[in-house]
Amino acid sequence: MSKKEGVSVLGFAAALAALMLAGCASNQKNLEEETRRQAELIDKLTADNQRLQTEADQARQGLAAAQQQANSAESQMAAVRAQAGGARRAAPVAGVEGATVSPEGGNVRFTLESKVLFALGKSELTPEGQRAVRRVANAIKSNFPDKYIRIEGHTDSTPIKSQPGKTNLELSNERAVAVWRYLVDQCGLDPKRLYTAGYGQYRPVASNRTERGRQANRRVEIVVVDE
Repeated sequence: MSKKEGVSVLGFAAALAALMLAGCASNQKNLEEETRRQAELIDKLTADNQRLQTEADQARQGLAAAQQQANSAESQMAAVRAQAGGARRAAPVAGVEGATVSPEGGNVRFTLESKVLFALGKSELTPEGQRAVRRVANAIKSNFPDKYIRIEGHTDSTPIKSQPGKTNLELSNERAVAVWRYLVDQCGLDPKRLYTAGYGQYRPVASNRTERGRQANRRVEIVVVDE
């Protein structure tokens, strides 16, 4: 081999080595980039999995609470059905203060004290009143989905001092309508199966001469009608 040929071979070998080193560097860079992308994907999938697990846990908790409420309503209705056909006896509604349920012939009557539902002389449902009405609505939907519902407003005979000129009959109608509206708009009951009546002070269940009697007379009754 001539001296010139030897130089050419050495130059080719050096160039080849440089190309191999450049290829290795490029491959290393690509590998690092791919590793970074894989790590980001794993982090994202891990976060998504944790989020979905949290949502699933919340859904299970909500389902358990709904089932407990449904069981409570069913137990209450079972007690009412057991009483049906006998003397009228009122039983407390589970989880609702100031509310009772009782059979009345073929009907079922839920009675809610006005102090649970409204401020004195007012016809807007309080947050506590909304919860009470929703409990009754759940019981109705679970046990009487196809029945007609009559919503009755009742008051005592005391004039409404906070709104001079307004009669107790007007207030009883407004309160019945407020409950009707909540049952329809917030609880999903069929408006075609609900109707209202306001009786004012004209259907008392106790004497208006005592505070205890007046308190008993101030009420809303939700009646499941056997028609």
